[in-house]
Amino acid sequence: MSTKRNRQNYTKEFIYDAVNLVTEQGYGCNEVARRLSINRSNVTRWVREHRQDAEQAANGRRAARAMRDHIENVGRSLTGLEKAYRRQKGLG
Repeated sequence: MSTKRNRQNYTKEFIYDAVNLVTEQGYGCNEVARRLSINRSNVTRWVREHRQDAEQAANGRRAARAMRDHIENVGRSLTGLEKAYRRQKGLG
């Protein structure tokens, strides 16, 4: 006869609070797991996933900033070309 283990489901708020204890309050994963009476691997995984998500968000912001800079450079180049064209044609 086998006993089926029920998988514990944690709320997003609970996970956020546990991750916050590690990332913002400076507690270790072991300490947080012990104090919350949960498995250390859960806390470690949540913190790892949080850091990966934060890194992906930062990469996305850097890419967006680079694209905005590129667009501004293209705009400046076009403005310069327009001025040169007008000078050449005697329009400006």
